[in-house]
Amino acid sequence: MGQTSLFNVLKVYASYDTVVGYCQGMGFITALLLMYFTEEEAFWMLVCVMRGKYRLRKIYEPGLSLLRQRFYEFEHILAEFDPILAKHMKNENIIPTMYASQWFITVFTHSMPFELAVRIWDVFLNEGFKIIFRIGLAILISHRDELLKLEFEELLPRIKAVQIEVASDPDRILRIAYSR
Repeated sequence: MGQTSLFNVLKVYASYDTVVGYCQGMGFITALLLMYFTEEEAFWMLVCVMRGKYRLRKIYEPGLSLLRQRFYEFEHILAEFDPILAKHMKNENIIPTMYASQWFITVFTHSMPFELAVRIWDVFLNEGFKIIFRIGLAILISHRDELLKLEFEELLPRIKAVQIEVASDPDRILRIAYSR
């Protein structure tokens, strides 16, 4: 039943929004919505999240211009909050497109356990994209000292592994996210 409901909502949304249609990542968001809503309610919530004040639809639009903008913003926010880590990542040619795509495309529904994902979504529905930047910074800053010691070959896989590690303590990652 779950996969059928997911398919139904995504199929209707793709028909409703023919410019965006279906994009990878939408399934994770829709699956989260289906945990709380009927198919029809999940569809309308998806429409609200995509087209309403959250403008998530712009992340998926052809050309991915808002997604590219979010990467640019994240890179500069990291440089503001931790210039040393930002410079190290730049020197190692590690850019947000290499590690943060799923953060923005799925609003952490792909990379975080359910308990943390729903908490992030609670904040997302209240504050919008700010929470993605906060959690992203918290992921990197929580392992800053270790990341600064690594070179490209080890750095990128380690950033991805850190995401899994920080997810094991949702309270800690949220404290870090809101400490700056």
